[in-house]
Amino acid sequence: MEPDCAICDKPPSKIRRNDAHHTLPVSYDPLELHVADIDNLETLCRSCHFRWGHAGNWSRYNVNLIECIDKVDEARERIERNVKP
Repeated sequence: MEPDCAICDKPPSKIRRNDAHHTLPVSYDPLELHVADIDNLETLCRSCHFRWGHAGNWSRYNVNLIECIDKVDEARERIERNVKP
């Protein structure tokens, strides 16, 4: 797991750490087989965790988070290469 947010690249600070978001929600895994699995975690800052990981409501879950992260990564790469979509 990277220490920086997978969405906005925000690094953890001395005051606030970034969150570990479960890509497969704990509620979907009643036997807790994947709760601590490193491949089931994404690093998100608190703001992106709420906005993207839970779609603006802590009781919801964004099943498309990985696709969102992939799109952000693709856009970031295009910007770095200065290429239009």
